[in-house]
Amino acid sequence: PVDTVVRPGAAPAAERCDALAAALESTGPPPVDRTVPPRFARYSQVPADLDAGRLRMVAAHAELRVDPVDKVAGSRLNDRHGTVRAFVGEFTRAAHSEVVAVSPYFVPGKLGMETIEMLSRRGVRMRVLTNSLAATDEPVVYGGYLRYVVPMMRLGLELYELSPSLVRQSRLGRFGNSQGMLHAKILIVDRARVFVGSLNIDGRSERYNTEIGLLIDSPEIAGELLDMLDFGNSSYRLRLTQDREGVEWVSGSDEGQRVYAREPEADRWTEFKAHVLGKLLPENWL
Repeated sequence: PVDTVVRPGAAPAAERCDALAAALESTGPPPVDRTVPPRFARYSQVPADLDAGRLRMVAAHAELRVDPVDKVAGSRLNDRHGTVRAFVGEFTRAAHSEVVAVSPYFVPGKLGMETIEMLSRRGVRMRVLTNSLAATDEPVVYGGYLRYVVPMMRLGLELYELSPSLVRQSRLGRFGNSQGMLHAKILIVDRARVFVGSLNIDGRSERYNTEIGLLIDSPEIAGELLDMLDFGNSSYRLRLTQDREGVEWVSGSDEGQRVYAREPEADRWTEFKAHVLGKLLPENWL
């Protein structure tokens, strides 16, 4: 009702409506929308990028997967059936030649290690990009991941950890953020199928969080994502020590190569949380 917008007066309602319409016609454009956080501003340009030809659409078959909503009540603590994590496990075990995983947190657990061992026996190349201790916002979860680093690498899995300082200088683009931390969750199998979603490879995502993801059948999209994954320039490459009992972090190559015996760029307090608290907490809490 106009009375809720224009104060009632002596003029009839019709005249006040006309006055309101005239006032609206004389107003300027609405204020600039400042509700988009600066770190997301580049994503809001997608429509303009499509119009200008800087981005293009790729047609592909896709399949949506979601967790059952009763998962938040603890219904999947001991049963993966029907979950996104179960689907991702099946999807990964079907690999013939290559698996590439990108996850901010990577705690494979018992079933994940069984999958890695099975793929290793089949000769499947496995690469994982995750956050370094200096990049992660959850050092305790990193401590859970440390339990599996040496066993995974002994099975031939290639591990890379994002460097906060190197990612700002690389072409990793939208996989990271301005703080130099990895956030994307992506799985690429056989350079033909891509899974993109909310799922982290850790116990909390498996047992408690309700997750969602999209499986895309597209060698073209898989190839473009792999091309964006700048492993060498944005991350540390992990390697086993000579006795195969420990791990080293390597950056650069040839004469510029640097080797670290402990987590690079991480402070002592962060190391304490990872190495002490990360070992004390049960894995399904991580």
